[in-house]
Amino acid sequence: MIERRRNVQRILLDQINASGIEYMYFVSIDYHFKQKDYNRVIEDNRFKRRKLRTFFKADIHMIDIIEKHRKETSKNYGGYHRHSILEKIPDECWTNPTNSMMTFMLKLNHEAAIGMKMGQHPPKEIKEQFISKVCRDLNRSIPNGYKGTQTEAIEDYKGGIKGLIEYLTKDVDIDHPAYEVIDPSSDVDFTLIMDLYNDNKAGARSQIVFA
Repeated sequence: MIERRRNVQRILLDQINASGIEYMYFVSIDYHFKQKDYNRVIEDNRFKRRKLRTFFKADIHMIDIIEKHRKETSKNYGGYHRHSILEKIPDECWTNPTNSMMTFMLKLNHEAAIGMKMGQHPPKEIKEQFISKVCRDLNRSIPNGYKGTQTEAIEDYKGGIKGLIEYLTKDVDIDHPAYEVIDPSSDVDFTLIMDLYNDNKAGARSQIVFA
């Protein structure tokens, strides 16, 4: 199980590095209740993807991860929660904002909204709060307040994308195989990951790295 998890991590990192996509944000989304319906989580992730792309008017790439609460003292113990790795929001979204962007930002931070109108980027922390607000306000089953949705920049001193992928794959093969822990709607080629679960795939075996 550990060997396969490491190979899943390698496959994801190889794809991310080869894609040239700059994944910049890590978003965590919880439910306000114990969500035990995996299929509903998949539906919610697809809904979120559509809403984010429509709102920012950009085909933002994202990798969605589905996890279970494992802390026994948590009120949602045994229920699902979600994580997303988001591509960088295009610069023009911030410096040439749509009316929807302005409406949301005015509710969040008036000074940053005025700056956007003048072609200025909001501060990093405001961008993170803004993404959380968009995820929370435009999506269903997300609690009010920032505890239900948290966004932070992916930064090297926190482990970078490599450390994040290692963290997000910790649930692989515990309750779900990798191709279910990684949401099927993610911008990921699942071919090599599926091959890890099929011993008859000689080509896949040649790709596997054993620690």
